[in-house]
Amino acid sequence: METVRARKDGARVPVLLICVPVSSDGAGYLIYRDLAETKRLQNEQRRYHEIQLELANVNRIATLGQLSASIAHELNQPLTGIIINCGASLRMLASMPPNLDAVQDAVRRTMRDGQRASEVITRLRALFSKKEPELEPVDLNEATRDVIALSHGEFENSRVVVRTEFAADLPLVTADRIQLQQVILNLLRNAMDAMSTVVDRPKDLLIRSELAEDGCVRLSVKDAGVGFDPNAMAKLFEAFYSTKTDGMGVGLAVSRYIVENHHGRMWASLNDGPGATFSFSIPFRRGADIPGALR
Repeated sequence: METVRARKDGARVPVLLICVPVSSDGAGYLIYRDLAETKRLQNEQRRYHEIQLELANVNRIATLGQLSASIAHELNQPLTGIIINCGASLRMLASMPPNLDAVQDAVRRTMRDGQRASEVITRLRALFSKKEPELEPVDLNEATRDVIALSHGEFENSRVVVRTEFAADLPLVTADRIQLQQVILNLLRNAMDAMSTVVDRPKDLLIRSELAEDGCVRLSVKDAGVGFDPNAMAKLFEAFYSTKTDGMGVGLAVSRYIVENHHGRMWASLNDGPGATFSFSIPFRRGADIPGALR
């Protein structure tokens, strides 16, 4: 049992009390094991975990601000369609005789645009909600498609050409969907930032999923940007390291922590041509024992 005892210097420390019987009449030894160092390490680990969680929240909030233009674009299109179709419906109902077939078509378009706006809001609420992590079977391809859809407007504004190569019949991974999408969004934003100053070639972005030989599913984001200094490879995933003048440098650090918490790994490599590729892999055969969550 754990208890507290006073040391010779008067300090009270946590100890583990162990009773070792040596005879049938109840005689035995009491062994005290000092747990002060163990408790200190546990507190340090807990604090480290809390800091990572705080960084993840800061990263989500910062990303929401950066995506504001894209979000406005994604919502403005269906809302504009709703206004146009509602106005057309009123005009057609006011005509003599009313063109009911045309009104029905306009109403259907209104419902479609309303559903589209609802889907955008649902994605936002899911991605930026601050709720307890929840492990579930996740389709990596589907999760990536949702993030791409959310970033569609920003891709257009940045003139980024997105291409996907998703492996068919990819096994599900046991993960927290929101955290996984945060990693994907960070990698997409990192790629767009890397190509922001490119003017002499297409801003091609390739997103590829595949089944790796080590029992993992892998997602890679390949850009045609400026790449990175090979000598700075070890710093890429450190918190607050950034090559951008306006970057906080927490996105990649948070992403690596999330991936590693899912028993995965994240790495970067320079392309043969321009740009770099950032990848992560998560095991799909160990779903029952993956803690994988920033709690």
